[in-house]
Amino acid sequence: MRRVFLKIPPTLQTSLALLRHEMGKRSHDSGFSAADQAVKKAKVDFESTPADHVTILNAFETFSTALSSLLSHPQQTLTSALPPEKSQFLEALRQMQSELPWLPPPPLLPSTTSPSTYPPPLPPIFSPSLRQQLFTHRSFLPGELHALPNAATQHYERLEFLGDAFLQSLSSNILHARFPSHREGALSTMRQTLVCNATLAKYAVLYNFPQHLRTGSNMLDMANAQTRTKTLGDVFEAYVGAVMVERGESEGWRVLTEWMGRLWEPEIKGLSVRREEESEIDKMAKQKLSVACGGNMAKLEYVWINGEGGNKGGYWIEVRLTGWGWEGRVLGRGWGQSKGDAQLRAAMNVLADNTFIAEMAALKAVHLSKGKPPPTEILPPSTILAPTALVPMNASTAPTRLPAKISDKDAERRQKKFEKEERERAEKKRKRREKKERAVGM
Repeated sequence: MRRVFLKIPPTLQTSLALLRHEMGKRSHDSGFSAADQAVKKAKVDFESTPADHVTILNAFETFSTALSSLLSHPQQTLTSALPPEKSQFLEALRQMQSELPWLPPPPLLPSTTSPSTYPPPLPPIFSPSLRQQLFTHRSFLPGELHALPNAATQHYERLEFLGDAFLQSLSSNILHARFPSHREGALSTMRQTLVCNATLAKYAVLYNFPQHLRTGSNMLDMANAQTRTKTLGDVFEAYVGAVMVERGESEGWRVLTEWMGRLWEPEIKGLSVRREEESEIDKMAKQKLSVACGGNMAKLEYVWINGEGGNKGGYWIEVRLTGWGWEGRVLGRGWGQSKGDAQLRAAMNVLADNTFIAEMAALKAVHLSKGKPPPTEILPPSTILAPTALVPMNASTAPTRLPAKISDKDAERRQKKFEKEERERAEKKRKRREKKERAVGM
């Protein structure tokens, strides 16, 4: 029989380097002699293997992995999903499974596929090499391996890059269809909740990814909480990327839409409830409150009151008024994910306080209608109202416009200017998003 001698491809060179590293650690006292012999034998075996045998071995590996995945399902599920002759064939194989030592363990796949089950089943990765790559952290590879060709295919970072892009597009598509009346800013905030490391790491733990992850020197066990969360989030993104690589863009997109749509459903429902509890932010709230308080006749301060924010649960901002006889009077408070949103929420809460708005309107009517300047002395305690309670911001309580007595042309001009700037910003965002999506599509 004719032998075909092949040049060792870069992927095998990488595997041989890993073999040398692993065996070298086990035979440290013998100076890598056992590793050298194993590498030499692997090279000889590969070079002397006929080309058709290589094809057969690869096909059998794919077959055995697929068979293991099929046998991981209950027989009742196979009977309902397959014709009788096929389900009976698999049942016969199941009975002799103990006599098949070459059968690999099944891929990560829950035993039930019921639509009501949570979490939904993982889309299986059938390729053993791809599954090994997505569960290999860069720290697992020995230093000399990184200089070899195709070393980047031995850890999950390329798959993570691809998965991250598809998760962004997938979540944008789902949220855009689910919330047709929401502005792009609100949708961006909701998308960040779906694709952040904390959410993805939670899913990774849900599917027992940490048990399959290969890292160097127990890196995951020794890492702090933030590093562990990021690593597990990255692995989940790599799994998404692996699904796209193995199934192709069209089939992969269909599978991921169904899987991630079900997996994200509790998060999306929570986001929907929170959005229903609060109204859209009024971008003109601070300007309206300034007009209500007499413009430059008084000073409004927006003070960050608790010193925490961002990843510690958002910001609390307090509105204080100085003028009309008051010094630092607390008008109300507001909460938001950013300082800007919190300031606007605080202003909206004050504008929703009809008692304060009526009080300011009366003060301005008394002093300005008679040409008197605003009072400079501190008003008696009986005229100072307690700080306003936090008013739930919804369509029924949020004012839609300023009272007629305190509206002016300047406020209308500023509002038109602001709306124009908002349209220009939205157009720029749209163009940047389209450019990014085109780049991902390439």
